[in-house]
This record gives sequence, C-alpha cells and structure tokens, in this order.
Amino acid sequence: MAISKVSVYTRTTDSKGKRQYEQADPRKIYPMGTIFCLRYEVNGKRKWETLTGNLITFNYALSRARMRESDLLTGAINTAKHAPAVPAAAQPEKPARLTAGRRLTSTCGMPPPSLRAHFTSTHTP
Repeated sequence: MAISKVSVYTRTTDSKGKRQYEQADPRKIYPMGTIFCLRYEVNGKRKWETLTGNLITFNYALSRARMRESDLLTGAINTAKHAPAVPAAAQPEKPARLTAGRRLTSTCGMPPPSLRAHFTSTHTP
C-alpha cells in the first residue's frame, strides 16, 4: 500500500476568472479570506478538496490535511463508485431547559423574585 500524501494549496483567481493553485508555504502569513485546498489521490485519481468555513488559516488547513491522510491510510474514504453513504453519528439529545414560569422554586426553596409577588398576593392565608 502506497503512502498517501495530502498537500495544502492556496487558490487565487485572476482578472480573467481563471483559477490558479499554488502550494502553500508554512513560512508565509496568509491574509484572511485566503482559499485553501487539499490535493490527494484516491484510486490513482487526483482529487481537489476546497476547505470551506470562516476563519480558515494555514494551520487549520494543515491539520485537515493530516486528518485526510489518516482517513486515506485507515480506509475511511470509500472509493467505490456507487458506495453507500456512511451514516453520521446521531447528536445526543440536549436536556430541556426550564423557563422562569416553569421553575417554581429556586435552589433555596423560595420562588424566583419574578414570581414572588404573584405567590404572595394569590396564596395568602
């Protein structure tokens, strides 16, 4: 099995709309808004993967390249033409939050200040 190498490139667009790729230099400081791409091979075919999102930096692109290398080495990237999609892990259900109206007592056993006036006026002996 060949070692899979993932390279980091920057993408620029000239005035004619033509895209040009240049290998990223770790010593260079890139301005915000730089488009980073990953280049690697799957089954002998070159693939380009554009990194999307806010605040993409060279260090982030480099870490994504290392993650992609690990995916290629472990076989996590499915290379079959009509392969089924890998199901994503289900997100854990978040606990329900109680609103002030539903929360009748605070931690000390007294109702919250917003409801104290209501309880004292309606529940007087």
